[in-house]
Amino acid sequence: LLASKSGYLSRVLKNSSRFKLPMDFPGGMEVFEAVVGLCESNTGSRTNAATKNPLLEPSNVAILHCAAEYLEMNSGAGSLCETTSFHLNQALTSWSDSIQVLSSCYSGQPELLQLAEELFIVQRCVESLASMVCSEFEQSWIMGSSRVTARSKLWIKDLMRMPFRIFSRIIVSCTKQGLSPKNTSQLVVKYAEKWLFSESCCSDFDENDEQRSLTDELLQEMLDCIAHLLPFERGAVPISFLFALLRYSVAIDAPRDCRVQIESRIACQLDLATIEDLLMPFKSARQAPTLLCELDSMKHVVALFMAQCRAVDSSTGLANWEPIANVARVWDEYLTEIGYSGSITPTKFAELIDAVPGFVRVSHDQLYKAIHVFLKAHPTASQSERSAICRPLDCQKLSQEVCIHAVQNELMPLRTIVQAMFVQQ
Repeated sequence: LLASKSGYLSRVLKNSSRFKLPMDFPGGMEVFEAVVGLCESNTGSRTNAATKNPLLEPSNVAILHCAAEYLEMNSGAGSLCETTSFHLNQALTSWSDSIQVLSSCYSGQPELLQLAEELFIVQRCVESLASMVCSEFEQSWIMGSSRVTARSKLWIKDLMRMPFRIFSRIIVSCTKQGLSPKNTSQLVVKYAEKWLFSESCCSDFDENDEQRSLTDELLQEMLDCIAHLLPFERGAVPISFLFALLRYSVAIDAPRDCRVQIESRIACQLDLATIEDLLMPFKSARQAPTLLCELDSMKHVVALFMAQCRAVDSSTGLANWEPIANVARVWDEYLTEIGYSGSITPTKFAELIDAVPGFVRVSHDQLYKAIHVFLKAHPTASQSERSAICRPLDCQKLSQEVCIHAVQNELMPLRTIVQAMFVQQ
């Protein structure tokens, strides 16, 4: 009976009366017996297979479809391939059923997942779930909304529990299906908050559960995945979250490309940042990153921002100074805060000052304060080092009160004191 319905078996049994189940058969002997049962029950019609046959359920329809394709049971009306395909289509109209189908593809041997990928079952599940996510957002069942329902809480919870590789594919599909960058970022941020910063585990699909170990290699892959999913659109991602993500990437020594992805997204909206954003405490229980690595990353963010501003100026011929002035102000506040650290060398501090050109600073009062704090914390700095640090300081942009202080400040190099005296006069 089975050989008459299977192109694969008919070929094998043509030359031999004995048949040994191949090692790579999806689902093994248990699924093969289920295939035999389906054939014996003669449930080939579309009208009753979905409701009357207990062997066809969302939890195993993908496996049975893979088995039917493997056995080439696809000829004639009512073939097993046709029956399982029909049931699969039905399952993919439901959120919970789609989750079960997707989970079943990851619950067996690697050969099953490979075949499910080749037959586009996994991708169809991804696209089905993404479509329903987009629909939920369209109906205003979104996180933080006053209309959050039990249904919306369920799909959000399911989405947050998915392995990050599947989560990534769903988010990519959501983007292709038109989900806005702001809504996309809500999901990605929530996922990162749950699994990266809490260092929890999330792999309900894979019983081997490689994600539970949260090795550095896996954390880096997860972080890289999240970084690439975040949209570039200004205001789509909270900048405080981006800084926390950047600090996390430095702490786990993520690859340079991953950090650049985060830095580029920060640079797009750096003028929205506050000093609290730049100094945000590290959100993970892991050891905080070294200050030097963090400073290099921060300097690169500012460099990217300034480069973007120059590109806009050259293309439009118009300069918007307000965002640049905001960044300069916050950057000088940042320099003041880190100036207390004894681990920063004068050379490094001078580099950080030069990250923002002096001419874009409306006032140099905060820069003077940062320099004063640094020199006070580094009394052994040489005269040449003090001069290099003070070189960008424009005394003509100092207020009268600060200028008077500079004249009397023994920490300043002689050249700066003389300039302040001329300005004061």
